Amino acid sequence: MVNGLLLIATQKYDSTSPEELTLEDGDVVELLDTHDPSGAAKYLVKKVSGDKKQGWVPGKVLQTLDDPAISKNGDPGDAVFRRQAVVKELIETEQEFVRDMDSVIQKYFTFPEEPGKVPKVIKDNADLLYGNFKEIAEFHRT
Repeated sequence: MVNGLLLIATQKYDSTSPEELTLEDGDVVELLDTHDPSGAAKYLVKKVSGDKKQGWVPGKVLQTLDDPAISKNGDPGDAVFRRQAVVKELIETEQEFVRDMDSVIQKYFTFPEEPGKVPKVIKDNADLLYGNFKEIAEFHRT
């Protein structure tokens, strides 16, 4: 494990010595050290909220925040829920981008009927100005 990693307590833990830290189920802690001088499988952690105390706790009561095994109930802090929300936002953003590109194509790629409205230099160099914009838009539609 990497120092600075955020972990979550998966169960309540009552300290048994002054060097240990009492945790409630769901407490979020920051990993400070994994080398317990007593030789036990304990981690030195610090609470990230509340009293911000630090102490040693058994590694078996902690999991990484992004571990999908923590919970599957859809709580906003749940890793699975967060992943689904990110994917949904990505898809919605891509759909909005495609709509915007289509709008640009409709407004700027069809020159007005009146020849005097668009300068000749722009009409003559439309390929240079717009490049492969239509192909990029088509790619994002698929």
